[in-house]
Amino acid sequence: MNYNAFTQKSAVFRGILFAAVVAVMAAGPASSGQERLATFAKDSFARFGLSPMPRLRIVKADSDDLERGEIARAVLFESGKEEVRVAVGLLNDRRLQGALDHESAHLRTWREHGPNVEIHGPEFRRICRRYALDPSSCDTHM
Repeated sequence: MNYNAFTQKSAVFRGILFAAVVAVMAAGPASSGQERLATFAKDSFARFGLSPMPRLRIVKADSDDLERGEIARAVLFESGKEEVRVAVGLLNDRRLQGALDHESAHLRTWREHGPNVEIHGPEFRRICRRYALDPSSCDTHM
């Protein structure tokens, strides 16, 4: 390989490396709240037997993704896809695990009984009490 070819390949490699470093820096490190959410969600989804796992999404509390006063919400789309939305303010809140268990109970209920059950009816409460770490997460509002 001649000097010019080596120099060109070296410049391309440095460019790719620079782009990769910039991309990683732009993404930024995951916050401790995001790591906590990921850990708790993985645990809750596994305990409730939610495989495949639903999509997990962090949202602003004042967005259209949550009803007024909600801190989390389970969503079942017509396509069958599932999603758990968590308010950003809940990431470092002591209620996070209970909220994830509550929403996981909704998803488990829909998987076992279909989407037309009463939202906090007997099926939901039975499933929530069976799997949740803290049975008080079965309360309709946390």
